[in-house]
Amino acid sequence: EYIYTGENIEVLVNGFDKSTMEITGNIQKDVGLYTIIINPKVKWKDGSKTPITIKWEIKKANPIIEVPKISAHRGMKLKDIKLPDNFYWKNPEEVLSSNKNSFYVTYVPLDNNYNSIDILITIDLVVEKNNIINMCLP
Repeated sequence: EYIYTGENIEVLVNGFDKSTMEITGNIQKDVGLYTIIINPKVKWKDGSKTPITIKWEIKKANPIIEVPKISAHRGMKLKDIKLPDNFYWKNPEEVLSSNKNSFYVTYVPLDNNYNSIDILITIDLVVEKNNIINMCLP
């Protein structure tokens, strides 16, 4: 069982490289069952040229997701700031301030082949403009 975290997976077998191995399935992208076929360059030690087949299953994966862009006003509680679907504040009672605007959210995928993950997001502070009224005296 392998927990896939989004990196490319290299299959290393002593004495063999990509020219001698064929992988079926998209190992860089997803959960699933894969077959790795290893063909000897010349012959195995026993003199045969029979390919070896290895079955490999990736049971759970960390989803690769786009980090949401969020803007909010200083002083707001996180629970009052709307997140996209399947994202939840880790500490919803925290308050957004000018010296703290990065917080953790939890992403919960709908597909249970994928793990829930925590992501650090930075909230853009929206500055409110002061209304200046020009008064003309008669």
